[in-house]
Amino acid sequence: MGFFEFLMGETDTNMQNSMSDTTPDVKRLSNLGVIGFGEGITDKNIQRTPHYEIAEALSMFELNIIVSSAVYQLVNFVIPNKTVKIASKDEATVEWLEKWHEQRSTIMEEFKNMLISGIICGNSFMETLYAEDEGKGHTLDNVFSYNDASRIYVNPDVSDDGHDAYILTLPIGIKDFTYRGVQKKIDWYRVRYIKNYQYTMKRVYGCLVSSDELQHWKRGWSRDNIYGRSQLVAAIDANNIMKELMSTWDTVIRTRRKDIKIYSVADAETGKRYSQKQLDTLTEKLQDTASSFKLINIPLKLNESEIKTTGTYDLFEGVFDSVRRMVIMALLPQHLTPWNDSATTQGAESSMPPFLLRIKALQQEFIHFLTTSIIDKLRIQEPMLSKDATYIFDEPIVMGSEYYVRMMTDLVNAGVMNADQMREYLINMGILDATIFDDSINTKNVDGKTDADVDRKTLAKTNEILRSFEQFKKDKKVVEENL
Repeated sequence: MGFFEFLMGETDTNMQNSMSDTTPDVKRLSNLGVIGFGEGITDKNIQRTPHYEIAEALSMFELNIIVSSAVYQLVNFVIPNKTVKIASKDEATVEWLEKWHEQRSTIMEEFKNMLISGIICGNSFMETLYAEDEGKGHTLDNVFSYNDASRIYVNPDVSDDGHDAYILTLPIGIKDFTYRGVQKKIDWYRVRYIKNYQYTMKRVYGCLVSSDELQHWKRGWSRDNIYGRSQLVAAIDANNIMKELMSTWDTVIRTRRKDIKIYSVADAETGKRYSQKQLDTLTEKLQDTASSFKLINIPLKLNESEIKTTGTYDLFEGVFDSVRRMVIMALLPQHLTPWNDSATTQGAESSMPPFLLRIKALQQEFIHFLTTSIIDKLRIQEPMLSKDATYIFDEPIVMGSEYYVRMMTDLVNAGVMNADQMREYLINMGILDATIFDDSINTKNVDGKTDADVDRKTLAKTNEILRSFEQFKKDKKVVEENL
């Protein structure tokens, strides 16, 4: 903190009164926060505050194809679902929650955007929209992803009612506006990364956002314990070097020309140099492509010299390969995955366990955030919802479909599961299509009715009787033939 910031923190009374100055209770020392931040390798004059790292990580995702493609693929592994699925022992709870989500057609896309933000910068914000319902009052109506986490600051000295939980930065000069029926006051606010701090660390222009309007999902280790921190931010310096290399390559491509040959022309007999006018006339004749040969009535003597440009630039391929690997390692467990540069483990089944464990852990972490932020709030307005209700994600497909079919077949042969359980597992993974197992199509029971006219239990019993009857006829035929 410089002297100017120190002075502003002492003298700016408007700033002192703009946030709550009540002394908050400190229940954990780890929640005090941090006031000191280190400097980067490449950005030596910039403090690596949480918002600097978040902004750099977002920029890396937007501009670096290695990062963007890996993050999108990782999201598809974590959320392979096509629709929202709920798990609970209470069937009425599952039916109500799945219907609630079906009525919000874009909610699955919002979930994926929240996950993208969480993977990139370790901080993801969910915007909750409430509606007034007769008899139920203030009810949760929908949720949306707020993608630019770099614009949201967490207030470590939040009030008990949570009205000042966050500060949203806005362009300087924007006027007050109405948000959800409430007038938002735009002003300058103090931003701090530690509780009970009396000086100004940074000033931002924006508005206050309550804890009812935003839900914060933070993940990963961070020094301040107020914000999350993604593993990707450790590759900020590598990405900065990569950007400089790409810029150098762009300059070389724009300015580099092919090798140039220079000829000096003189009279072969006298050695006399020709004038520039004569050279221009000669050049025009040589550049004429109308015929394949040229007739010149003077003897020429040519001296050739060459200026080489190709192969003379150092493009730092070794450095580029090193920083590229560093960026990839910040995204995935590089040493044991199919993305490894070593061909010995590439695509091998033995390389999948660490990657699959990471996917499973991220699934459970994201499920916990969604459950506490959405289902728990819906349970307040619908007390009939079971307490064990939670989101579930399909099994991530990290290997080819034949691998899972072979694994399930071995389990069935070993008696660990039956064929129906195997079918359900493969349907959930998307390997099998559930519609081809619709028994009501062109299937008749003993009464000649279609299976759509009877329930599953009756159909199963009927099929069992038919199989027993068919087996009885086969046994009878064998006996008759023996006689």
